Amino acid sequence: MAIGAGRLFGLNIPANFNMPFLAKNPQDFWRRFHISLSEWLRDVVFMPIYMNLMKLNFFRQNKKLAQNIGIFCTLFCMGAWNGLERHYVISGALFGAISVAHNMLQWSAKRSPVLSNWLDHPVSEFTGRILTLASAAASLYIFSGMSPLRTNTASF
Repeated sequence: MAIGAGRLFGLNIPANFNMPFLAKNPQDFWRRFHISLSEWLRDVVFMPIYMNLMKLNFFRQNKKLAQNIGIFCTLFCMGAWNGLERHYVISGALFGAISVAHNMLQWSAKRSPVLSNWLDHPVSEFTGRILTLASAAASLYIFSGMSPLRTNTASF
């Protein structure tokens, strides 16, 4: 609706969501969910962290670790972007941990033809979609502040 209203006024507003709940994995979810914030955080958080870590010899030898640190920090910041309340921070950390776990699974699949073939199987792909949806729903439930992890605030 906002895109259409913008076009009426001659503005080209980019799409910000592209059916994220149809994502096949956590990386795909973040390519589809809150696109403008995801791209901004990629440029402002992930790339500087990753590029600075790559300047160190240890991380040049362990690029996947540098990538995972960048991924975790980016998604943690995405949660904290909304505030430093417990539910936002935990949600961001959970999104980060899920994305790092998926990244490690993909990395392992590149080194193991058996795992790669198993992940390409239609049942595994369907399971991946269900797990992505379930983990996103759990993280967003925590994010909503309606879970028991919500920070208690006094009402006046």
